This record gives sequence, structure tokens and C-alpha cells, in this order.
Amino acid sequence: KFVKISNIKYKILLVHVTEVQGTFKDIDGNDVVIDYKMTEEDLAACRMITELLDVCMNEMFDGLVTFEIDEYYTKDIVGEDSFKYTVFENFVDIALYPPAIPEVAEKLSDYNTAITTVSINDPDRALRGATAGVTDVNSKTAMVYLKIPQVIMPNGETVNDYSLINDYSDYEWVNAIYPYVHEFVHTVEERITMPGRHKYHYILDDYDKTYTGYDSNLYAYTVSKLYLLNQAE
Repeated sequence: KFVKISNIKYKILLVHVTEVQGTFKDIDGNDVVIDYKMTEEDLAACRMITELLDVCMNEMFDGLVTFEIDEYYTKDIVGEDSFKYTVFENFVDIALYPPAIPEVAEKLSDYNTAITTVSINDPDRALRGATAGVTDVNSKTAMVYLKIPQVIMPNGETVNDYSLINDYSDYEWVNAIYPYVHEFVHTVEERITMPGRHKYHYILDDYDKTYTGYDSNLYAYTVSKLYLLNQAE
């Protein structure tokens, strides 16, 4: 294991968005109405994500860095004006970064990184493209869409599966926090390398080409640590 050579502390704020209302345009110009309010099940999932991420980050660096992770649940409705709306060739994507949430913006100076957790009840992905998470350019902030493990019912319907909340050994829940680690890495490199040029992606791709194991997400944690410690080749 690494020898602890300094007492490095890194503070992360997880902003869990409790209510979203707005009307957006999909790639075809059709209105998509979002009216989301956090359920008790989603609330329990967010609490679990915070706890799992705290354990993951502090174990990942073998004591070289101490991570302090706080969580904040929004009190006000977040409207469409707070979202960054981007049109690509074949899809649109909306993003919600912490500085765009008025009740959160004043808290950010106390943290090294801030990440929002957002759910918009968009099962057809009309507003998400292929995005699981995204980091704001030249910023210490990012966002991740709330990911709930799903199960296929006997009638073929796919529904969220909350049955394993607080089962910290469940594979799907452990994997649900990887997007937070991924975006955290980007918030670090955005302030060190050229903004928008994510070398991290190239490193992950190179390692993936040689990986023959069964759990690519757990493997990615190791690659993330090596990359941040400047030990990835």
C-alpha cells in the first residue's frame, strides 16, 4: 500500500435535487414536460450513494487523501432555467450544475468538488442522449443522473428495483457510484489540463483494451487511482 506522506483533505459536496419542473424540447422540437419530485425510495437511494461514495473514495487512495463528503438536499423547485441545454446532431442533452442552483451556489466555496444528483423521469432518454454524467468545462462541478437498479417483471415491464437499498454488497448499487468517481476525476483534471480535453478517457480506453476480467467498473476504480496519482501508463 501507499505510504501516507501528507495529510491531504479533499471536500466533496453531493447535491441531491429533490424537485424538478420544466418544459424542454427534444431533438424533433417536441415539448418534453418534466415534473419530478423525489420519492422516499429515491431519498434512501441518495443517502446510500453518499455513504458508498465516502467509503469508496477513502479506500481507493489507501489513506493518501482523506475525503470529506457532505450531502445537501435541495429545498426549492429547480426550474428549466437552471439547466444547460445542448443540441447535438442526433440528440439533445440537459445538464444541471451546482452553480446554477441558487440555494447551492453560495456553499461551493467551501468545497473542492461539487456534484449534483438529478432525476428527470425520462425513460425514453429524450433529454439525456447517452449521458450518465457530465462535468462542466473549466470547473470543479459536475452532475450525475440518479441511477436505480432495474428488474424485468414477468410481463416484460422494466421497473426500478429498490429492494436492495442498504445492501452495501449488492453489485448493482456498488456500480451505481462509479459515475460519481468518473466525474470527480474530470473535475480534478479540468483544473490541471486544458479544459475540455479529457486525457482520462484515453487512459480508460487504453486499459480497457487489455482488460480481460468480468467487472469493468471495479477495474476502472483502479485505473482512476493510477491516473490521479500520475502512475497510469
